[in-house]
Amino acid sequence: MSDDLDEGQAYAYAVRLLAAREYCEAQLRDRLPAWARRREKNLSDNCIETVVKRLLHDGYLNEKRFVQSFFRMRLARGDTPGFAAIKARQKGAREDVVADYLHEIEEAFDAGSACRALLEKRDPAGRRFDDDKVWCRQVRFLQQKGFDTATILRTMKRED
Repeated sequence: MSDDLDEGQAYAYAVRLLAAREYCEAQLRDRLPAWARRREKNLSDNCIETVVKRLLHDGYLNEKRFVQSFFRMRLARGDTPGFAAIKARQKGAREDVVADYLHEIEEAFDAGSACRALLEKRDPAGRRFDDDKVWCRQVRFLQQKGFDTATILRTMKRED
């Protein structure tokens, strides 16, 4: 590796990343050195710290916005809020921000209707009633989305 990259180049790269989608602070701290290595350059820890602080100060990097957009994306895929929170933590989102947003969103989340909507999208013909393998596959799918067993069974049996 030859020279060092300067703060301005790293900041410009980070702004381009954040213009495309939200990132959490941990993801950005991982991406900046990887970007420098791809360019066969060095990026000091001090430079990364300065860039992150500047992004936070300028409002480009916002952990709450990341968590909100991440939850929206995961809930649109059919995940439960609890499962989305686990995935957000795995991505590196701050625990306090995830916990606050999880508490806020769980109050409005209706597991039964979300489970029904996901199952109807996945099995509109009701094949689960005719084939035990399909039944088991649908149950596993809903479990992987984070739904509890009671909700899954009520939904699978069409009980309200």
